Amino acid sequence: MAKVGGEGQFFLEAATPCLDDTGVQGPTSKPNTPVRKGELPQRPDVQDEFWSATTPVPTGS
Repeated sequence: MAKVGGEGQFFLEAATPCLDDTGVQGPTSKPNTPVRKGELPQRPDVQDEFWSATTPVPTGS
């Protein structure tokens, strides 16, 4: 199930009866984003030059 909440919050749930819970290993690399504190879900706060563009991308003709 997928839900989109206010101001860009996106929720995704998936379930399958055919997998066993094996646990998840921690990441092996350091995160490249700032540490976020507070309650979850947090509102998006990252600006990206491409995804946050307010004008269309010019096409080459």
